[in-house]
Amino acid sequence: MILGIDISKWQGHVDFNAVKASGVKFVLIRAGYGRSVSQVDHYFAEHYAQAKAAGLQVGAYWYSYAVSPADAANEART
Repeated sequence: MILGIDISKWQGHVDFNAVKASGVKFVLIRAGYGRSVSQVDHYFAEHYAQAKAAGLQVGAYWYSYAVSPADAANEART
C-alpha cells in the first residue's frame, strides 16, 4: 500500500516536508468545486507548489456537484 493524503483549503497552510517525513508519498489536491471558476480552491497553487518542492507526487481534482449528464457537461466547460 502507498500512503497518500487528500487536501483542500480546509487544511490551510501545510508543512509538506513534515508530511513527506511521515511516510506520505502522494498528495491529491482539490483544485476547486462546483459549477463556476470562481469556486477555485484558493490554496491550490500554494499546496501544489509546496508539495512538488517537497518531492511528493501530486494529483489534482475538481469536486463535482453534478446530478445529471448535462450538469457534468456544464461543469466540464467551466
